[in-house]
Amino acid sequence: MNSTLKNLKAEGRCFLDEPLANHTTWGVGGKAKIFVIPKTLEQLIEIVAFCDEQNIKFKTIGFGSNLLFLDSGFDGIVISTKNLDHENSVRDNSIVVGAGESLTRLSRLALNNGLTGLEWACGIPGTVGGAITQNAGAFGMDISKVLSKVLVYENRQLLTIKATDCEFSYRFSRFLNSKSLILDACFTLKQDSKINIKEKMQLFSSRRLQTQPFERSAGSVFKMTKEGAPAGYLIEEAGLKGKQIGGAKISEKHANFIVNNGGASAVDIINLINLIREEVFKKFNVWLETEIEIVED
Repeated sequence: MNSTLKNLKAEGRCFLDEPLANHTTWGVGGKAKIFVIPKTLEQLIEIVAFCDEQNIKFKTIGFGSNLLFLDSGFDGIVISTKNLDHENSVRDNSIVVGAGESLTRLSRLALNNGLTGLEWACGIPGTVGGAITQNAGAFGMDISKVLSKVLVYENRQLLTIKATDCEFSYRFSRFLNSKSLILDACFTLKQDSKINIKEKMQLFSSRRLQTQPFERSAGSVFKMTKEGAPAGYLIEEAGLKGKQIGGAKISEKHANFIVNNGGASAVDIINLINLIREEVFKKFNVWLETEIEIVED
């Protein structure tokens, strides 16, 4: 354990054999060998550099949404960015925030400054870094449409990468499955009245309450198909709404959500994912691709 990890352990920010179920929105997952919550970007970079030098596996997470850790846990270092100190700034039509900033707080920062383009992000339980990595979106919008540039730690150096060079596509970016570490992001928005912005946010929030389950989940499990059919529609038409394996259940409110109905394991969720794929393929000859990330040990 290097000096940064030792210091964070002394501060109560570094834990051994930490249950990942405590740090994911699904509430499942085994133990991380080391779980660390750095406070500064310098600490974050030092930890990642240490992992690179020692060839230690690491995984950065925000609020633990949109991912699934296995029951076997993670034999490496899991780094949480959710408590990183970062001074957000707003200048003209641009907002700069840290990778650990929540999407909800980002959308409210835009609202408070009369900037439109991020209303759809209000209520999404994720961080900016994770949203950029997976090009998160909702209601026909996604992060790539408002992102200007990102600051990353890559190949042991700091780089500023334009949004046009992030290789964005549907639920994909160049950062997915890479060791690049997003540190902060700049968004370019448009001016609008706070009243209009707030109305849009309330509309999107209302739609979420009406269509998405309250139980613990990781968001949409499957991507929209290449043919443009919503995965939830196909799952429902396959007669799978309410289907349960162990503690994992296909939501009766929205079929593209798998909820933790109490005591679910990662195996329960994976088995349910496999069942959905097989049944939808039998009925529609369509193989669903997961939107969630399954973190292999």
